Amino acid sequence: IEEEREKKKEAIKSIIPELKELQNISIERPLIEVYEGYEGFKTVFSKLLESNCKEFRCYMSSKILDYLPHFHEQFRKKRSSKKIHIRTITERTKEMEGIKRLDKQELRETRFYDTILKDSELLYYILNDSIIIIRANKKEQIGIYIKEKNLAELQRNIFEEIWKIAKK
Repeated sequence: IEEEREKKKEAIKSIIPELKELQNISIERPLIEVYEGYEGFKTVFSKLLESNCKEFRCYMSSKILDYLPHFHEQFRKKRSSKKIHIRTITERTKEMEGIKRLDKQELRETRFYDTILKDSELLYYILNDSIIIIRANKKEQIGIYIKEKNLAELQRNIFEEIWKIAKK
């Protein structure tokens, strides 16, 4: 019995390194969170400001400002005070041109690409390892947080290509 027990101990000891290696390569699942309404927007915007990302990439429809003026203005001030730079692709409207004039003081660079955001009600942030999508209109206000590094990397690459052809 003692011999049998020792053989089993040795067998277990020999497979432990393999099991540890398998544990280290486990697949990390994406984290997806959905937020709604006023409290949801507060949560989504605080996630942005709490991230360790020092530069955001952003697609912003000018229509979204009709539904988020309070949040947007506060967010711009807080982001600037935290020294987080942002590059924004938006559509050319009088309102967005007015915001562009504040680019330097608000640590932002804005470019225009009208066709990509046409008739959109979205605000889309790309961070290091996640994306945040905000949709707001009269019927619904929703924020979606997706933490998935490969998705964020793909979105950053797409943004960079569009950034190159967007107008200053």
